Amino acid sequence: MNPTSKLNAFRTIEEARQNQQFITGLIYVNEAERPDLHELLHYVETPLAYLPEEKLRPGREALDKVMAAL
Repeated sequence: MNPTSKLNAFRTIEEARQNQQFITGLIYVNEAERPDLHELLHYVETPLAYLPEEKLRPGREALDKVMAAL
């Protein structure tokens, strides 16, 4: 099975439905050049456990700005 074929993925899902099967695993991979979740959310490279407290706990001004945006 070709995991980059959307048609094959739909066929796999439909065959499983017809046979009353439950499938798990990766059945489709979209190879389009798109940003991943970490890029979209602007995550830092450093693990959170290693970030200093001032990076983890924003000041009052930053929190006020977030709240105003909501």
